[in-house]
Amino acid sequence: MKDRYHYLLLALLAILVGVLFLQEPGFGDDFTYWSFAFDLHERGLSAWQKRSFHDLRWPVWGVCWVLQGLFDFGRVAYYGEPILYLIVGSLISFVMGRKLLGAAAAGWACAIAFLFHPLLDSVSYRPMPDLSEGVLGAGVMLAWWALMKAELPARRVVFTVLVGIGVFVCESNRLTGVFIVPVLVVNTLLFFRTRFLWLVAAGVVAVVCYAGEMWFYHGLFGDWWHNLHANLGGKGNKGTEAIALWRMPLRFLDSMWNGNLLAPFYCLLAVIGIPAAWRRHGTFGRVVVVWFAGLYLTYSCAPQDLATWRPLIRDADRFLCGLAIPFALLAAAGLWALASSRAMTAAFAWLLQKIGRPGACPPPWVVGAVAVLLLWALTSRERFTRGFVPEFSAYMRSLPEGTKVFTHESMRALAFLCDESGARRLRFIAPNRILQRNAQNEADAAQCEEFWYARKLMWMSTRKQIERANLPKQPQLASFFDTPERDWVLNQVLTKGDAPDMAFFHRRTTSSPPPEILAASSPDFTNLLPALPAQWTRQLKTSLNANWPVPVTLRGKLLRFEIEAASSHAEALTVRLRFQRGGTLISEYLLKPYLHAEGGKDFFVLPIPPDVEMCVIQLRFARQAQSVNFTSFRAIVESGGK
Repeated sequence: MKDRYHYLLLALLAILVGVLFLQEPGFGDDFTYWSFAFDLHERGLSAWQKRSFHDLRWPVWGVCWVLQGLFDFGRVAYYGEPILYLIVGSLISFVMGRKLLGAAAAGWACAIAFLFHPLLDSVSYRPMPDLSEGVLGAGVMLAWWALMKAELPARRVVFTVLVGIGVFVCESNRLTGVFIVPVLVVNTLLFFRTRFLWLVAAGVVAVVCYAGEMWFYHGLFGDWWHNLHANLGGKGNKGTEAIALWRMPLRFLDSMWNGNLLAPFYCLLAVIGIPAAWRRHGTFGRVVVVWFAGLYLTYSCAPQDLATWRPLIRDADRFLCGLAIPFALLAAAGLWALASSRAMTAAFAWLLQKIGRPGACPPPWVVGAVAVLLLWALTSRERFTRGFVPEFSAYMRSLPEGTKVFTHESMRALAFLCDESGARRLRFIAPNRILQRNAQNEADAAQCEEFWYARKLMWMSTRKQIERANLPKQPQLASFFDTPERDWVLNQVLTKGDAPDMAFFHRRTTSSPPPEILAASSPDFTNLLPALPAQWTRQLKTSLNANWPVPVTLRGKLLRFEIEAASSHAEALTVRLRFQRGGTLISEYLLKPYLHAEGGKDFFVLPIPPDVEMCVIQLRFARQAQSVNFTSFRAIVESGGK
């Protein structure tokens, strides 16, 4: 088969695999990248934030920006970014696999192994620098190999430029992309020492690209070193606490082994593939081994602080995505070694003899199709779901055209992501921050018919300030958060996963049913809540459980409840609610209050299932929390609907 047909079929397979595992949009960094591209279209360069390291990562949001310009601001631009990188990654894996193992079938095995790799489970459906870091790094390695093997000077010049630009793009994608540089240096010194000056020349090309970027940022912010200064904003983040030096090389091993049901098989095949690639598959096989080992050690051991040896990267499997392609290559090499072993060959011949088909061999496409189906069946990667998107879209389209909606900037962007045409029917007033009381926000909200928010997105900047001990006491909340029942009726709640995150209110009128206000001492909560104020300390139980028979009067209602509490630890406790009927789980929610050291109020909204009988409540206190002081509790019950 001609190469172009392989590439076309691989692209189609990558699209299929990407679509099979699409999930509802996230509220983390993935949404930040998409929404920055959205802001650039609407506001131009003024959308660029000086302190945001996310804005530096144009290989991620840049793809979204292009797709938004070509199509619309909706889901094509969000999901198109990871699918594009899956396509490119599968093509690179095919080329490298064929080069490593000498057969097109091996190339397909490597591409399929990449597409289903457990390290990609959490990033294969959303715009994130993890997936693109692995694909871009592999592209650099492929260009570097072509440079090392090129004989014609003109080809060396071309690939030198490509390697230099590739290194620059990798670092722009995320700072850890620079880890490909020591891999290039070590491989060149080990296997192509006479070509080292060409690698130096590639470094010069990268420096020229960095100089151009510095010029751009200086024009934007007046800071030649903006890239460095913005990246320092991520220093000291949660999960990068100091650890013992001997643990550094080991801290990602459990992530690689426990990624999903397929992860142990990938690891075992890679263990077999490493010596096989080194001994049997020439220089390229050894390059792949050094690539894999070098990247793993830099990811695991690179420090951000030498004084206390804080790791640069926190312990999460998605940060290892740069390993996905060399990992897939080594796993395929292990599979090839097993398949070509005497024992396996004899076993296969015996099996064919038993079924009466001696010497028969299934066509390669059948083997490939079976492999794809088997991996799809065995992987524990989350299957396709649209989540809250259809309900969000339906809610917007149910409103009269021209309805004025007060919300925050990120919630407005989320509306366009879910349904651009539905969002364009409405008129939004959406300041960046709305949590704290502000005279302009109060006036803007007063002229609107609808009030929406997404809890996680709305709390994000405040939560970060609490975690960094920059906001010990909660500022005064906006009236629509402090006493929303005065002017607003809770109309709908949408959940993302197990978090009831999105709240939709419409303006209260004289015909609106009055809300029901419940205190901690209400009969509806009999024997459920302690007398307030109350204190929990580390000397008490760290886990509390209770069964709450849900009153008939609350079933099918929308509940907003508030707690006032204080703790020196921002996320001192979590509350898990399991709504059941006859022992059958109906719905489950996980709530994470954000607490100030000197006290403050947090609030949640959730729908109570109409057919619920019992709610099993589990309260867990964080290991880092020393005490929590509870001062008050209040619940507001609404019927929902207009």
